[in-house]
Amino acid sequence: SEPALFPEQTRLMMQNSDSSTITVEDARLLRGGQVIGVDGDVMGVIGSLLLDPITASPHWVTEDFDDAGYALVPLTGAYRDGQSLRVPFTGAQVSAAPERGHVDALTPDDEQVLRNYYVQVRARGTDQR
Repeated sequence: SEPALFPEQTRLMMQNSDSSTITVEDARLLRGGQVIGVDGDVMGVIGSLLLDPITASPHWVTEDFDDAGYALVPLTGAYRDGQSLRVPFTGAQVSAAPERGHVDALTPDDEQVLRNYYVQVRARGTDQR
């Protein structure tokens, strides 16, 4: 069910929940832009978009938290809003993700750990902070 505080953002993200609408061309426009959570809060700055090695389509984004380091966020359910990227997670959820540091590529094992975490977060719902 949709959280009562931000139903419009949740609706837009759920429309994109099964795939990423972010393209390789978006990478140029997004780099250095803001990552905005489902609650409307700015979570950090967009670093790199990590590409799937087989399809060459973006699947993950690195996010720079001012002093708190880096996080990896899946692009599934995310969408570009100008030079910002809106993701279906809160800052607290992204901050709690398993740490992988600043990487340019994910190993299959790292990707599986992160994917499992974000699947569990989405299963609990976006209102969990």
